[in-house]
Amino acid sequence: MLGVLSAMYDFPNTLADTARGEQQYDEISRAVQNNDQVRQLIIQLEAEYDSVQTGPELESLEDPTLSPEMEQFLDEMAQRLEEGPSESS
Repeated sequence: MLGVLSAMYDFPNTLADTARGEQQYDEISRAVQNNDQVRQLIIQLEAEYDSVQTGPELESLEDPTLSPEMEQFLDEMAQRLEEGPSESS
């Protein structure tokens, strides 16, 4: 995102840490491949996005209510994001 903003507003290219972004993208990709909860979360998020983009006709395809496991997973991910990168990384 910083790369796009840098291009739009003529910020220095060094503002965006592309190596960190690539690392985060790789981590997310692995999480999606290896975790059924993440995969299910993405399905739910895509359904919600589709219902917002195309209107009410797609709302009945999936229940937008998240399971307690998904809620717990999101809470854990939010906490990890707030804490920042771990020192072992």
